[in-house]
Amino acid sequence: MINYYRALILLSALLSMAMTTSPAQGKVTIFSSKFLPESVTYNGSPNPNECWESVAWGVRIISGRASSFFTMDYKDVEKTKEKAGDSEVLIEVAFYDEPLDGSGAEGRVIKIVLKGEVIYESK
Repeated sequence: MINYYRALILLSALLSMAMTTSPAQGKVTIFSSKFLPESVTYNGSPNPNECWESVAWGVRIISGRASSFFTMDYKDVEKTKEKAGDSEVLIEVAFYDEPLDGSGAEGRVIKIVLKGEVIYESK
């Protein structure tokens, strides 16, 4: 019973943080979403006449009508996918000042919480 209340308090605190931070300011935001792993293939060459095939790994977060991609290391994506399954998780992200060229990533994943337990935390 105590773990239930502890999880409820943690969830309340995380949701209140999400409501008080603004992605436009480059701050940290927390989303409640299913874990949707994704890879984005793009041309990583600064020269438009060359093609350096590059791959960015991360998670797709769909919030309302908006869809955003946030980066994570490939190994961490696979491990987190196994732990999260189809469950709803809390995903804490840090936005970049501007989306990255090529992959279009809007930021990076800092932490993922499943039922009050941290299942991923960036190093």
